[in-house]
This record gives sequence, C-alpha cells and structure tokens, in this order.
Amino acid sequence: MSTGEQQKMKILINGCGAIGERHLRNLINHFRVQPAVFDINKDKLNEIGAKYGVKICEDFESALLDKPDIVFICTPNHLHVEFAVKAAKN
Repeated sequence: MSTGEQQKMKILINGCGAIGERHLRNLINHFRVQPAVFDINKDKLNEIGAKYGVKICEDFESALLDKPDIVFICTPNHLHVEFAVKAAKN
C-alpha cells in the first residue's frame, strides 16, 4: 500500500432504527466511511439510504456476499443471535 492510500473496511449495519442510524451517523462523521445498510422494513431502509447516500442491501444474505469486515447488529434484541450467527458463518 502506498503512502496516503488506505484500505477501506467494508461495514454493514443491520437495522436502520434509532441505534442503527446513530452508528451510521457516527461512522460517517467520525471515521469517514460509507457503510452499507440493511433493514427488513423497506421504507425505513430506503429512507436511511437516501438520507445518508449509502448503499442499501435488499436482503441480509446478499449483503453478506460482499464480505463485510464488520457487521453492526442493530435489530431488536431477540434477533441478535440469528443475525450474528449468519454473519459469523460468512
């Protein structure tokens, strides 16, 4: 890697509610990265994608095909394990 060149981490945020949006905003503002986002609520997903200009993913499995380095699980608590296991297996 040459001087001044940075490797970009691939980040996926799963869940576009208040917590997911807070993580997204912090990543954009403080770390200058553009994560991809996924949410089962397509209206919320499209709203967040348009508001922040980030890539939206229509389903979680296809989002994982992009091989994210980090996955933020920002879903309701009872769904954490399901999504975390899928992300870890990927």
